Amino acid sequence: MLEPQGTGRRTRVGSVAVGYLGASWLILQVVDVVGDILPLPSWVGPGVLVLLGIGLVLVTATAWVQADPDTTRGEQTGELPGDWEVAPKEALTALLHGRFPHLTWGRTLLGGLAALSLLFGSAGLYVLISDRSMDDTVEASGPATGVRIASMPFATTGPDLEVYREGMVELLATNLDGLGDVRAIASRTVLARWDEMAGSDSRPDLDAVLETARSTGATHALVGSLVAAAGEIRINAELYDLQSGAELSVPGVQGSDDEILDLVDRLAVSVARSLMGAERIEAAGSRLASLTTPSVPALRLYLEGEALYRRAEFLAALPLLEGAIEADPTFGLAVMRRAQALGWLPGLVPPDTLEAARLAIGPLLDGMSQRDATLAEAGIIDYAERDADGPRRLREFVARYPDDAEGWYQLSDFLFHLNNIRGGTRDEVLHGFDRAVDLGPQFAPYYIHVIQGALFRGDTARTRQLLEEYRGVAGEDDRWAAASLLRILLLDPEAEIPAELAERVPDPFTAETGRILAMSAQPGALADIAIRYLEPGDFRRVTAMLRAGRWEAVRTAAEELPPAIQPQLQAAALAWVGAFGLDRSSASLIWDGPLSVPVPDYWIEDPLRGMDRLLAARDDGSGADPVLLAHLADRAGDTERAERFLTEESWREFGPAMLYRLGNLYRATDRPAEAGEAYTRFLEMWSGADPELPPVVIARDFLEGKADE
Repeated sequence: MLEPQGTGRRTRVGSVAVGYLGASWLILQVVDVVGDILPLPSWVGPGVLVLLGIGLVLVTATAWVQADPDTTRGEQTGELPGDWEVAPKEALTALLHGRFPHLTWGRTLLGGLAALSLLFGSAGLYVLISDRSMDDTVEASGPATGVRIASMPFATTGPDLEVYREGMVELLATNLDGLGDVRAIASRTVLARWDEMAGSDSRPDLDAVLETARSTGATHALVGSLVAAAGEIRINAELYDLQSGAELSVPGVQGSDDEILDLVDRLAVSVARSLMGAERIEAAGSRLASLTTPSVPALRLYLEGEALYRRAEFLAALPLLEGAIEADPTFGLAVMRRAQALGWLPGLVPPDTLEAARLAIGPLLDGMSQRDATLAEAGIIDYAERDADGPRRLREFVARYPDDAEGWYQLSDFLFHLNNIRGGTRDEVLHGFDRAVDLGPQFAPYYIHVIQGALFRGDTARTRQLLEEYRGVAGEDDRWAAASLLRILLLDPEAEIPAELAERVPDPFTAETGRILAMSAQPGALADIAIRYLEPGDFRRVTAMLRAGRWEAVRTAAEELPPAIQPQLQAAALAWVGAFGLDRSSASLIWDGPLSVPVPDYWIEDPLRGMDRLLAARDDGSGADPVLLAHLADRAGDTERAERFLTEESWREFGPAMLYRLGNLYRATDRPAEAGEAYTRFLEMWSGADPELPPVVIARDFLEGKADE
């Protein structure tokens, strides 16, 4: 008995579909094997599934069409292409007339091969670009040897565990770093790359997690999970060798929910043994400790406060950090972070409170990891004590840990605020701030000084970019508004100030922004802003005009200043003429009248003895006025030291005077090219200065005379 035509057709289509599904399974196995060998992007697997799904529809449709007797008759008469023909012209004609081309096995097979080729070709290109990017990342971080491990954010299941999702990154990095050849990738670097890849609301697949770990320059990745149930916590982890692709066995740990820190310690030991072997870990003699606190409430409060600090919400972070310290007064990292948060709140915190917070760190240094202890001692304690050993320690730190954003930031911050500690040139300071943002782009506090650096350089595009990035990672505070106002004032001086911005920051010379303005490379623009915003009797207006070289206007208006301000102006006049190396009678260029304030040390009769007195404590000049040191070294003929001091101060408040003095020094030591460069920079900075001021005349005459030669 003959089978009905429709039944035979369906049977043929079913057989083709079953065969296609079997082939698809084989393709997926091949993709899985290749993915273990090559670092394919995470979207390859889903992409293959989508293409195979589309292919199933096309293959079954082709089988249905090819099983139709009318198709066979059309092929025999030449009206339709054969089973395996592609017939591109006929297919193109059909498409141009808005018809779907006739389905043949040749066309379906060719389309499938083209789609898969495009997918895997794109994946190969992606791998090539990613490998180059990773090489650039590792090269930019400097040479690194041994094991570099990236602890990735953990998956969490159970109540009150979300804080450990990112917290485990820091906990494990602290425990593992420094065990023999093991170096932990800094937690801020890991979290920055994680935020770029996945954001905070999703859990990527394993391929994407490992790809993110590779982008940090790590050789190994730790991936894990925390599960809480019935008062118990289970921590599981897998350790992956990112170079070979091998997975190293790490035994999980389990215990009561109040033993989580002990569990983290035990897990760290397991990871270290997997990396180093039990014998090497014993020989290393390192003490594995978890952020130095046995208190779970203290740890939770610290991590929550750290999240706020990361968004530059310093005031909001303080109660949480103080709560962590109250729960465990020996919690060194919480004490360290509280001191840093207080340091960001000038004017809101009494000096004795800040000093007490810094002093509290000292007794706890032994309980911190080596990395955090160095940052606390060099970047906070030495900073407060103006100890010149701090920059040395921080330079050694960034050489050892080139991937640590906090180290770069603290080094530059130290030199930026206390440049009388010798060695902080403009390039070094601004490079360190830039490096911190590059390594930790999701850490808002790093942007504050980097934005200032862009303003110092007059880089409009960079400033705008940084402001947008900062706005994306910072919480609610006035710093973004202040930086926005400064950008408008310094880079777009003719622009109208938005009413909301003007209301939020009514005075651009507040303590938060005044330092930026005072050290800007555009003193003329600064003076214009001061005249626009400040009243004639405001001393900040006077100092801005002094720095811009508009001394005649200051001298003319001096008698109109309030009596309380006139002694300040006399002192400023003596400071500026002394910084320029002029004699004390030149103060009349600024103050037309008798001087009622003491003459400062700029006119010490014996400059060598004066320098010896200032440098008695330390040969590097710690604690002494760097402008005065530069002046005395110049007068004493100590050319090497004078050049170093003058160069280091040339981009700060007295920058115009330092550049002029550098020109004089180079001229006196028969270095005309360098003298010309220094004089040129001086005249550019003082482009709006009074044309007959002696320094302007001397610099201009030299350049004109040099041009005539």
